[in-house]
Amino acid sequence: LASTGKRVRTIPIADQSQGLLSKTVVVISAYGQATSITLQQPGWGHMIQGGVSESVGRIGRHIMVLHEQDRDESIGRLAVEKPFGVVVAETTGDTASIIKRLEVIRSANIPVVVYGGAPEFAGYDRIASCHEAGAYDLTRWMIQQGRRRILCLWESHAANRYWVADRRAGYERAMHEAGLKPLPAILMPEFPEIDSDRDLFETALRSIAGYLVEPFTQPDPVDGIMTLSDRSVYG
Repeated sequence: LASTGKRVRTIPIADQSQGLLSKTVVVISAYGQATSITLQQPGWGHMIQGGVSESVGRIGRHIMVLHEQDRDESIGRLAVEKPFGVVVAETTGDTASIIKRLEVIRSANIPVVVYGGAPEFAGYDRIASCHEAGAYDLTRWMIQQGRRRILCLWESHAANRYWVADRRAGYERAMHEAGLKPLPAILMPEFPEIDSDRDLFETALRSIAGYLVEPFTQPDPVDGIMTLSDRSVYG
């Protein structure tokens, strides 16, 4: 209420759905901060987030990034203030808690899009890579190059991820179709980032080589290796 002499007039509260957030895409991410819009290649969560940022800017909208572990109050406010849409770039935390928050957002008729093929998000619009088909095509290509003993060299921290299981399925399908026996995967520990550290590079390189001694020195040695990403290929 604003009082002017003897007069009293009512000042209406602005419609929350017409505020700044109505032109803002909210990104829920494991990284919780905006990333460079030049990072747009697929494959890593922060690059996906960067691609979202670039696309949002291209359509003249704003972007706001929330960490996946942000407080419930932040998510609740989104349902009231109604952003243009919500994108879940990548999650690494408590999926059940994230879905609970997304249900609050979706119940307010706010568009939600989730990146990735995790089965827990099957009820949402999603954009996902087909890891099974990709691994199948890659394995077939290696077989066409004459490879018969193809080894999967996985990082152990990712062994239980849905996309690793999908890749394994594609690998096994191609091997069986070619009449070849799939080999057991070798799990190795995750090594630290080595981009600018020569000592770490040498440590990781020699550690990985240690996991390959037996596969390459046995009577029927491997003749091809599939890794989870180019990060596992150091030399």
